[in-house]
Amino acid sequence: MANLAHLRFQDLKSVSKYKSTMHRITSVMKFCEENISEEDMLEKPLRNFHASNVLLQQQYRHRGFTKCSELVSCLLLAEQNNELLLKNHQSRPTGSAP
Repeated sequence: MANLAHLRFQDLKSVSKYKSTMHRITSVMKFCEENISEEDMLEKPLRNFHASNVLLQQQYRHRGFTKCSELVSCLLLAEQNNELLLKNHQSRPTGSAP
């Protein structure tokens, strides 16, 4: 069984997968009567941002989320926006004629 201590964004392909895995792990922990606070759940994704995304980590911290679900919703939206930007770029790369 996976452990929350070993969960990292870079090991999963999407924010949805991370959210699902985190929910599964925390549900099992709660079932086993292991205490996990909202602060721990919120801090976990912020702590394990890839080293190249330190600025993003700081920006998300600055937003002052109080619930992990708020942070994950914001990350899901950012991921969707990034995918849209990549699709738009691939359909007509920067500098190409319209």
